[in-house]
Amino acid sequence: MWTNAGAIISVGGVLIGAYVTNFVAEDYRKFRQNIIIAAGLAGELESHALVTGLKQLVQT
Repeated sequence: MWTNAGAIISVGGVLIGAYVTNFVAEDYRKFRQNIIIAAGLAGELESHALVTGLKQLVQT
């Protein structure tokens, strides 16, 4: 029994490490996706503000 204890502990540690790494990676992917969506939205809003500013500039 004791001869296999080290191997069992090692396999358990690897499985727990892989499980935690999977959650951290998924959280990071969602974080990056939210940054991309926010940047796209900011670009769209900025372009609308530029169009409004150009309209006001042309009308004066």
